[in-house]
Amino acid sequence: MATYSALSLLVLVFMGSTWSIVAAFDDVQTVAAEDPGSLIFRTADISLGTWAGGALSVIVAFSFLASGVAFHNMASRYMFALGRSRLLPSRFATVHRRYGTPYISGAVQIAISIILLAPFVIAQSDPIINLFPAVSGITSLSLTALMIGCCISVVTASFKRLVNEGIWSARLAPTIAGVGLTSICAIIIAHYQEVTGSDSRCRADAAAASDRRNLRSCDLPARSGSGPGAAPG
Repeated sequence: MATYSALSLLVLVFMGSTWSIVAAFDDVQTVAAEDPGSLIFRTADISLGTWAGGALSVIVAFSFLASGVAFHNMASRYMFALGRSRLLPSRFATVHRRYGTPYISGAVQIAISIILLAPFVIAQSDPIINLFPAVSGITSLSLTALMIGCCISVVTASFKRLVNEGIWSARLAPTIAGVGLTSICAIIIAHYQEVTGSDSRCRADAAAASDRRNLRSCDLPARSGSGPGAAPG
């Protein structure tokens, strides 16, 4: 019951926050295209007052720090477990003599992060705008596929009598969840450009430079063709 309550609360919070962003602007897509990084903060300024944007900036900064530490620990533990299972070199399973931490895996994770971020630092390109959308798209697909596989494995284990749970927990609920997740996965694939933001890179660069003429020129190729925003032929 606690799990269902937590999920319901998350859905309600997500729906409420999404509605508040859309309702704050007459054309939220245009506003988001101008400066996607500040959309949430501008919405907070409009709804709560000018103090809210700055406060949210501080909260988001600490949230990114916490997320980075959590991701680093998770990746290090995964590499440690894979090294212990000999799926990666056994050195990944080496722990520090004093602290008992998987320091080899941690060092490798830090090196991978530096290698990924260094080109963005050299090119002075914002990784939040240019790297994060692409990674989030792949992550969304991978995580959804992983959950679909989990649903299938639970149902399969139930029919093989490897689990002793009831029909609802072992068959009906995983089947319903699997069908829903498969539908979500299909939607992500069908709208992958919107999920990753891959079609708005030029628009984001132009907005960052505050060049409206370049922003409009970026829109023309993307809008050429059919649709209400199509450029005239």
